[in-house]
Amino acid sequence: MKHIKLYEQFLNEMKIGKTLFSKTTKSTRNQAGFYYKDKTGGEQYGWDQNKFLGVGGNETFTQRLKDSMKNYVDELNTPEEQRFIKFLYNWVEEGKDQKTFPPSLYKDLKSLMKMKKKFPLILDPLAAVSIGKNVWRGATLPIGKAKEIIDNGKLSYDKYGLFEGEPPSYYKIKTKVSSRAFETKKYTSFTSSFRVAARFYHYAVTDKKDSTTRIPCILETSSKNKNLLFNSNFLSLFSHFRESEIFYIGDGTMDITGIYFDTKAVEAKLKNKK
Repeated sequence: MKHIKLYEQFLNEMKIGKTLFSKTTKSTRNQAGFYYKDKTGGEQYGWDQNKFLGVGGNETFTQRLKDSMKNYVDELNTPEEQRFIKFLYNWVEEGKDQKTFPPSLYKDLKSLMKMKKKFPLILDPLAAVSIGKNVWRGATLPIGKAKEIIDNGKLSYDKYGLFEGEPPSYYKIKTKVSSRAFETKKYTSFTSSFRVAARFYHYAVTDKKDSTTRIPCILETSSKNKNLLFNSNFLSLFSHFRESEIFYIGDGTMDITGIYFDTKAVEAKLKNKK
């Protein structure tokens, strides 16, 4: 039985080299989130190894990665690592619909969760150059769940000054929420930038999609949440956009510690339903 379990574990884990994502490309093109043609004409995806962290402008992420590991090996990625890098590129830079990604990616993400301590500079959100106590996600919430939070949460306000008009209400509450995509794929992304989450909140407000059944919101969770994966500095290497993304891997629900939405809008929708 022990050997069977070890074999199943081997099958479910991503095959990596001695150094995770150490060398994605031989290209010297100074552009983040690019792809190039290999010798066979196939597409290979990479990240900008020359991109600076933005702290004093004197250190690349690659150099910081080498300095952080005692046994750094400059090696080409395994096929699985390269496939996963293509996924990161498509997610972060291209913003492709989550529905287009295969279910196997969840297993890859779960495998990487186990490697956080081994490769913290890549996988641990707390290794980012600048990260606060919380991370956020702009989303929508079922009206019924919003009513539950109004009834049970602790109402307070944070003066970020990023919203047009009256800021949405902020509720301090420990609860579980989900989204339709997250229930099936079991992974999504948060951001360490409240401003980015606020921008997605505004998109939802103006979009009006599902406006009769859902309410735009900003989800908040601790940056120490064990379900978070990836240093946002690393993911930023794939993109021209500064969205400070972090992955959240779960079982279909997300543990949150606070939430922002418009209480008056919820009350109005509930009143219209009667």
